[in-house]
Amino acid sequence: MDKGVTQTIAEYVARVMEEDIADSAAVSMVRRSVTDVLACIVAGRQEPVTEIIQRNLSSLYGSSLQAHLIGTDVGCSALDAAFWGATVAHALDYDDVLPSGNLHPSCVVFPTALAAAEMINSSGREVIKAYIVGSQVMGWLGHLLGVHHYSLGWHPTATVGVVAAACTAAAVWRLTVSEIESAIALAASQSGGLQHNFGTMAKAVQVGFAARNGLLAADLARNGVTGSKNILDGEQGFLAIHSAKPWLKMQSDMAMLKMVENTGLYGINIVHPAIIYKRYPSCYATHRPIATMLKLMNQFPLDASGIASIDVEVAPGALAPLKYHQADTPLKAKFSMEYVMAAAAYLKRVTLHEFTREVIENPDVQGLAGRVKVRENGTLIKGEEPSNTSLVDRGEVVVQVNMTDGQQFKEINMESITCDDSAIQKKLVECLGYARVADKASTLIQTIQDLNQSDRIRDWAANIGELLVS
Repeated sequence: MDKGVTQTIAEYVARVMEEDIADSAAVSMVRRSVTDVLACIVAGRQEPVTEIIQRNLSSLYGSSLQAHLIGTDVGCSALDAAFWGATVAHALDYDDVLPSGNLHPSCVVFPTALAAAEMINSSGREVIKAYIVGSQVMGWLGHLLGVHHYSLGWHPTATVGVVAAACTAAAVWRLTVSEIESAIALAASQSGGLQHNFGTMAKAVQVGFAARNGLLAADLARNGVTGSKNILDGEQGFLAIHSAKPWLKMQSDMAMLKMVENTGLYGINIVHPAIIYKRYPSCYATHRPIATMLKLMNQFPLDASGIASIDVEVAPGALAPLKYHQADTPLKAKFSMEYVMAAAAYLKRVTLHEFTREVIENPDVQGLAGRVKVRENGTLIKGEEPSNTSLVDRGEVVVQVNMTDGQQFKEINMESITCDDSAIQKKLVECLGYARVADKASTLIQTIQDLNQSDRIRDWAANIGELLVS
């Protein structure tokens, strides 16, 4: 009998943690991801949702000192650490994305790996390996569910993230295949997260729940709680009930997972395209339009006061997460194509500052936002599988600026928008500046570089906290 997805993934998680870290490119990838997600965490500490959660954590979940609230010098339980870290990492919607599956990996996987490792005071090398494992699992499951999981209204970072978090913690703790299968079952039973919460604090909290509940699932399995050995499989399994794909199509896609049996720690063969690091602190569906708008404004250059209207055309399904046509809060603005295009036109940049009330309430920006017209160039048909699993990186983005004097300027973009190492370091400086600790950037970068040299991860986490609060 062929192995199912659950067993295949459980065997992968158990097997690859026995491998040595020998691939310098993979270590560099993890450092890049950790730099990016820590930048988001430091800046995210300024968000109201972060302050509320930190104020209430001790009364909600207890106060055993197993780990740190990442980026602070506050000791906490491992569950608190995972919940806090994931919520804060996603609070600004500036964290990285996996277009395959339309999800954010690092905001779930890294805080979970760090919390699990701190719980047993493991090494930085184990965190690096567990991060790769969790990202792999998240990407594979996102790929199998396809775009229709997203189009049904689910928030994949949370729904898939809880299973990935369980696998991440299981990897750190070196659980057996049977225990990992139970951890996956317990995590899948806690899966949840809805797009209706986009543009509110609850979007980030959903991600925090995923990390916390995945860690809890792995800990319960580690202590003997059992669950279904094939929770992901079958017509009533996790994958089938969370997707609009016909079951026969799902089965053919599952055949791809046979590749996993020959995949080592660094063989990211289904997670494609690879992790993308956000250039702008808004929903990834806005990134290609923003980049196209900025190119137009700077290439000619154009005077925003002379813009009559802006037309934006994107691929079918790409507008699904962009719920708000009028943005009256910073969180809603991140999910408003109209707002981000107006901000890009007027200020010729889209940074954290553009999502403050000062800018959002600017009457010139709001006025232009009302003259932005957005449409999809077709319809995503339920049950039809697009050529890839990304809703927002398919097809062309077309932006046309119509001036009051009758001139028209048009630009077409077909490229994904990401950050290279230099841009990620600039992003780190921006985020630390937003948190008023920009002078700590070089030391933080060096501490991240030393992650794989750390034999006691609690010391590494404590050093991060002391650096950022001193």
